[in-house]
Amino acid sequence: MNKKAPLFTSKLEKKLWISTFLVLLAIYISIGIARPLNSILKDSGLLVPLFILSFIFILLALVLLGLKKRPDISIIGVSIGVFAVYLFVLVRMEIPEERTHIIEYSIFTSLLYLTLIERNRHLNTLTYPSILAILFTILFGSIDECIQFFLPNRVFDLRDILFNSLAAVLAICSLKSLSWARNRS
Repeated sequence: MNKKAPLFTSKLEKKLWISTFLVLLAIYISIGIARPLNSILKDSGLLVPLFILSFIFILLALVLLGLKKRPDISIIGVSIGVFAVYLFVLVRMEIPEERTHIIEYSIFTSLLYLTLIERNRHLNTLTYPSILAILFTILFGSIDECIQFFLPNRVFDLRDILFNSLAAVLAICSLKSLSWARNRS
């Protein structure tokens, strides 16, 4: 008789699943209010400062996720590299709304990946959690765009799915690089 896997393998996994779900829920809830909110923030001059603050928050979260002990030169070097790559990608994007895809889906992918890693630590049933996290991010990002197709003030845009996918790859590469640097030291 096959023993069924538990819903959660640890308290940490449960917290990570809840956090991942809440981030996805926030992304989906924001679909209807994103444009009006963007206009308000732009008119009040808060759009750029909030974007910069969000960018710094993501990078700090990624770096802190990669740190378990005092950083050495390789961790510092990889952290600077992660910062540079995100900065390059975000600066090259012309439309501020496009940048939000990178921020939102980097956070979602990072949490999903860490959740899958935690689950795999206990059950050892996932061969490629990083690929799975990227694929699920692409799926949920595509659902995001499909929802927008049916809303009067939003549009379906394949480029946004590409940005969501790019965010997933950036997040996984960042976490993997930081993990490599941590394990190296």
